[in-house]
Amino acid sequence: MKFKIYAISILATSILFSSCLHELDIQKKGNYGGEENFYKTDNDAQQAVVTVYSAWNSASAEIFFMLDMLGDDVWCGGATRGDVVDAQNINEYRYGTDNSTIKNTFSSLYTIIYNANLVIERVVPDTEIRKRCVAEAYFFRGWANLYLGSLWGTAPLVDHILSTGEYAQGNSEPGALLRQASTDFKTAIDMNILPSKKSQDDKTTVIRITKETAYAFYGKSLLFEGNKTEAAKAFEQVINSNLYALYQGNYGNLLKLEGEFCSESVLENNQVGDPNTAWSFITYVHMWRGWRADKLSFSTIKPEYSDVTDGYGFFNPRKNLYDAFKLHNKAGGGNDYRLDNSIKTIDFLRNEMGLSITSIMHGNEGYFNWKMRGMHNEVITNMGGWNVLVSTNWRFMRYAEVLLLAAEANLETDNAKSLRYINQVRQRAQLSDLTAVTLNDIKQERRFELCFEGTRFIDLVRWGDAATVLANQGKEVMCLNMDGSTSVEYSTPTAGFVAGKHDRLPIPATEILLNSNINQNPGWSVSEAEGE
Repeated sequence: MKFKIYAISILATSILFSSCLHELDIQKKGNYGGEENFYKTDNDAQQAVVTVYSAWNSASAEIFFMLDMLGDDVWCGGATRGDVVDAQNINEYRYGTDNSTIKNTFSSLYTIIYNANLVIERVVPDTEIRKRCVAEAYFFRGWANLYLGSLWGTAPLVDHILSTGEYAQGNSEPGALLRQASTDFKTAIDMNILPSKKSQDDKTTVIRITKETAYAFYGKSLLFEGNKTEAAKAFEQVINSNLYALYQGNYGNLLKLEGEFCSESVLENNQVGDPNTAWSFITYVHMWRGWRADKLSFSTIKPEYSDVTDGYGFFNPRKNLYDAFKLHNKAGGGNDYRLDNSIKTIDFLRNEMGLSITSIMHGNEGYFNWKMRGMHNEVITNMGGWNVLVSTNWRFMRYAEVLLLAAEANLETDNAKSLRYINQVRQRAQLSDLTAVTLNDIKQERRFELCFEGTRFIDLVRWGDAATVLANQGKEVMCLNMDGSTSVEYSTPTAGFVAGKHDRLPIPATEILLNSNINQNPGWSVSEAEGE
């Protein structure tokens, strides 16, 4: 079920309309209202919280673009070297304090917080509708703080609407943003207004924030804080509700239209498949991950694969991910079911899809993203080859992640429970059950189950593994040749993760220049340009 969401503030509409009247020399008639007259009714509250949802949806494409580029599972790819320099530099750890993707993500998270604070402070929760809107605002403020704390560490903490003299906020204390995230999620829960799904198959209630969604993220933020005991209790609220279950359809369709708002959905956005409003909901989040069709030629494609469309050729799986996947599966019974529905090889494309390579493919080792492949039925607007995939929802959290987070939280205190949770995920992947579980088992299962879903980089940093795993990233960039062989296309000896620096993203240079109260993160110069 799809709903259209239109989000523009009343104040912004009034200013814009007044400006248009001035330019057209049309006399303004009547008072269109202002902020002081808003936030009074149930309808006002719902419009205000829609703006929060809209800000969250707008931020999602860029933040997960950035998160996967930071991980070790994909090549940046694209048409050529320098196709999207921001992405290339992030993927190779050559980004600076002026990287626009990092800057835009930083700004987008504070936009969510600002819109959430408007609802929290100005909507009086004295009706059920208004109370629910305020609870949802707390949830989204927590969501933004979770990522600010995980990625920037000591970025400013903004827990209220800032007055004119407060704009130049200083750094927060280490851990404060994650603690604030936990507090916000718990506040949303304690308002006792967020609904639960009616059943595992309920596809309507889950479009908005549920109580169990708030518990899932509350547990995640607690775990990231290091509070495993309380995190485990939060995850139990989701698991014991029996309202969520692992999707049992074809794994390759889990993140496609078929799997939207299924029993596994904990949090996903609601993209609208309407070509008339495509520009209101435009996102390339899936199209980026599609195959670079202008470098491929398909001849005798089998009917079962004819629904695959083209893309921009970014986020190509790395050979080390594929090889690690194969080893993991061999140790777990030799079943490649989950791998085959996540990654396709050049041999598969040749044999099953009649593919030939017509040009060198940059940032590609002969592996292609199947989990998030582009599909013809997802393309609602075609602009001369610039397809816009807006009808596929992005999954921010799935029940599989809840189980794996719960396994991690329970590992030291209830190993049997931890074992049960990880084995549920393995069973769906058609792997044999473990008889004992370690943190390394959980690390591996998270990597393979959640690959290409924006979790890998934060996991590596919080586990203390990033400096080892990412040390050589970007020093060599591979390409796929027309004969199917691979070779080194570019070498940059200075690339790669630097411990004590890349553990945290840099505060954007513009923030430092405009705000004398904020300090740059460790390892970064005040203004460090791209590629340095």
